[in-house]
Amino acid sequence: MKKTLKIKIFHFNSITNTSIISRKGLIGQICLGICYQQGIGTTKDEEKAFEWYMKSAEGGSNRGQFSLGNCYRDGIGITKDEEKAFRWYMKSAEGGNSSAQTLIGFKPTENEEGNSVYHEQHEINEEKIFHRYLKSAEENTDGQNKFSYCYLLGIGTTKDDDKAFQWYIKSAEGGNSGGQYSLANCYFNGIGTTKDEKKALHWYMKSYTNSFEFE
Repeated sequence: MKKTLKIKIFHFNSITNTSIISRKGLIGQICLGICYQQGIGTTKDEEKAFEWYMKSAEGGSNRGQFSLGNCYRDGIGITKDEEKAFRWYMKSAEGGNSSAQTLIGFKPTENEEGNSVYHEQHEINEEKIFHRYLKSAEENTDGQNKFSYCYLLGIGTTKDDDKAFQWYIKSAEGGNSGGQYSLANCYFNGIGTTKDEKKALHWYMKSYTNSFEFE
């Protein structure tokens, strides 16, 4: 299995170098960052992970910007810097990343032109968020992915990794690339299930080949 993993990470590397200006290139950069950060198919190297997240973030990926914010917040491959972390979270939130919006407490509204604008929201009604995402989960796979987040973090309900995992499965098996990425994280980190590197890579690759835009 290790040999197969190494072959696939070289495949990621090739894609990101040859398609760097395409949307898939940005996704590939994030996937490669994940591989280096978590040691999937290669030696764990947080500095290289940081470099690939930076490439994706500067290329305009809101997920890359969110991952870069995490690096600055937690000191992954770089010295901790809360100011820079917040700056990248802000960029990610403005780009539509729901995880960043939730993290920094921002709420979308529309301006006169009909475009989304984000304003800081100090009071968040978690129960309403939970029920809104539940309704969405009953309607589509994207809603299922977002609803899982409520169980994962305990937003409007009791934190429950097992339930989060089950909703991620529904989303992923329904073809949602965001759900596939989240499910891969569950398998790699043992969230709601037993750790399984092989299954993690399978779902990371699924999300990648589906051109996951990392909302």
